[in-house]
Amino acid sequence: MAHKAGLIIALIAGAGIGVVGTQFFTKESTTITTEQTSPSETIESFFIDLPAHGVAMTHGGRIGLVAGPPGIPTFDEPHIKNGLALLTKLRNAEGVVVGFTSELEVFPEPTESDQGLEQDMTWETEWTLVIPGRGGFFLHQNEHTGAGAPMFQHVADTGTDWVGDMTITTTAGPRADGRGLIVGGWGEFENAEGTFLEVGRFTRFTVEGHLVGTIELRIFREG
Repeated sequence: MAHKAGLIIALIAGAGIGVVGTQFFTKESTTITTEQTSPSETIESFFIDLPAHGVAMTHGGRIGLVAGPPGIPTFDEPHIKNGLALLTKLRNAEGVVVGFTSELEVFPEPTESDQGLEQDMTWETEWTLVIPGRGGFFLHQNEHTGAGAPMFQHVADTGTDWVGDMTITTTAGPRADGRGLIVGGWGEFENAEGTFLEVGRFTRFTVEGHLVGTIELRIFREG
C-alpha cells in the first residue's frame, strides 16, 4: 500500500481515499498477468521511490514499519488499530515527479499466532492517484505479503537489516488473473476502465522499520 529517511513506505502499499473494505480473502494459487492482454489495453506506470518520495505514514503499531514524520499521530484507538495510511509523491518512467498518492489499508484481526508481515496474510487495499493537469484514479486490490514475508522474517529472526534485491507483485486480485481494478477516475481518466498491479523492488529493510526500494503502480487502461 508501507518510510523515508525519517520515515519509510510500506511494502504493502495499496489504498486510496474512500471507504476501505473490511472483508479479507484467503489467497489462492493465481497466475498473475503482468503484460498487455489485448490490443486495446494501454499501459502506464507510476513509481514511488523509497525513501525519497515518502511524505507521511501512520498505523496502529502492529507491523514492523516505522511511522513518520516524528510526532505523527498513530492509530491507537480500537476501531482503527489495524489500519495503515500512507501519503507519497509519484514519478513517471522518466523520473519526473508528476503527482501524489494516498494508500489506505486495513489488516485482518490478529490471531494468537499472528506474526504480522512475517507471515503471508491477505487484505483489501485502496489507492488514490492524483496527477495534476491530467486528473486521477481510484484503484482497488486484494493484496498479500507473498514472497516479501522472508524479508520481514529475516529482521525478526536475526535483529539485523535485510539486504538483497527482491522484486515481488503484491497484488492478488480480486480478478481471477490476479490484477486489481480501476474503480473510477476524473479528468483525463474519467470513466476509465481497466486493471492494475502493484510491483515492488526492494533492496533493504532495516531493523528500525525502514524499507528501501521502488514501488510501481502499473495501470492497464481499456480503450
